[in-house]
Amino acid sequence: MTGSAEHEVVPVPEPELRDRVRRAPPTPRGRAEARATPPLPIGLSPAQVVELWRQMGRLRHVPTDLPTLDQVTRGGLGVPRRVVVVGAPGAGKTFLTTWWARRWAKAGAHVGMLAIDEDPEDITVRLAQMAGHTVASCEQRAPWDLERIALDLAELSTIRLYGAATTIEAAATNLARAGSSESIRVLIVDSLQTARCERAQAAEATERGPDERAIVSANIAAIREVATRHRLLVIATSEAPRSQYATVDQAASANRIASAKSSGAVEYGAQTLLYLSSVAGESDLVKVDIAKNRRGAAGPQVLHLRLNREQHTLAEVSDPRPAAASSRDAERAAKTSADLAKKVNEVAGIVYQSPGIGSRELRTRVQLKCGCGSTKAQLAIAAALDAGAIEDRPVVRGTVQDHHFHPAVRNDAPHLTDVSDT
Repeated sequence: MTGSAEHEVVPVPEPELRDRVRRAPPTPRGRAEARATPPLPIGLSPAQVVELWRQMGRLRHVPTDLPTLDQVTRGGLGVPRRVVVVGAPGAGKTFLTTWWARRWAKAGAHVGMLAIDEDPEDITVRLAQMAGHTVASCEQRAPWDLERIALDLAELSTIRLYGAATTIEAAATNLARAGSSESIRVLIVDSLQTARCERAQAAEATERGPDERAIVSANIAAIREVATRHRLLVIATSEAPRSQYATVDQAASANRIASAKSSGAVEYGAQTLLYLSSVAGESDLVKVDIAKNRRGAAGPQVLHLRLNREQHTLAEVSDPRPAAASSRDAERAAKTSADLAKKVNEVAGIVYQSPGIGSRELRTRVQLKCGCGSTKAQLAIAAALDAGAIEDRPVVRGTVQDHHFHPAVRNDAPHLTDVSDT
């Protein structure tokens, strides 16, 4: 992979990627235990958590082949981990996740793609493009072209494509049966708005059915459960709200962490949150904000990707904008960070005075206290959670998940209360 003279490209050779994915040390667990982690009891002590670490072995990382992202994730995305990629239509969400799927499969990982926004046939066309074939050859389907495409895609036998009839839980369970106890498994869900978990699917069969916010909340809960139970790296895409449909220059001050569409559960449920946006005047350049990165290492929080849409390839490149523009962005970021820190303290104070406060009331009180809008209030709440200043104890009522916030308690694990319908 090469770039133009003005853009520095840092490719990672595929054999090296394969070595890094397979380099993870073996664990002492048996095959069945590696595929299914039993539900954790409520109220674990820190010592019990450490004992679980001892049983599970070293946390493995999957290199992303994006140098900046690998740097701040300590060598790649962890397994298990929950990653959400947010962006407007056409920002490159499916482009990026399919590119990852192919590279990881070639390196020996087992990858499941729950393809709803684009069905399995569309994903296969993308994979064929990466192998050097054209969209026209995939559509004309001459016998000799199909033979070549099938031969080139045979090396991707560890990719499993799931359609709209498959739930998140069913896809995860099927993927968990692939490979050996030492295999890396990645589930890609495209997207949180269109995929369905078992709970959302059952609710849709009722007369009223859930709204989009309830569906996204239920899907996030399902992703949390399957990532832990089956020890998966789960990557889900999410549509950005229309207010965020903008280029970098138009939305430089946007709060990326608060931009995931439909539900605050996206912010709370993601351990890594990436926001993709196009760059004005650069049709094939995408800016990636690392809006959230729990337990991440120090390093840059922004990277740029150059897309080759014809060949469906990408590479990380240096920031193409003038240094003055980058400096102004840094100054704005520092000011935003200081303002956010003040709001986090206000959030912690409100929760301390009103333990168990609901998400809507908390957001309203933060708006009044800080004199800010709903988006900035939501961002402050998410930042307070990420900083450990408060904790979220969701309550599930049927298909709806309500968030209730409490002061952080260091020796008590957050838990989920399931309230049955009466």
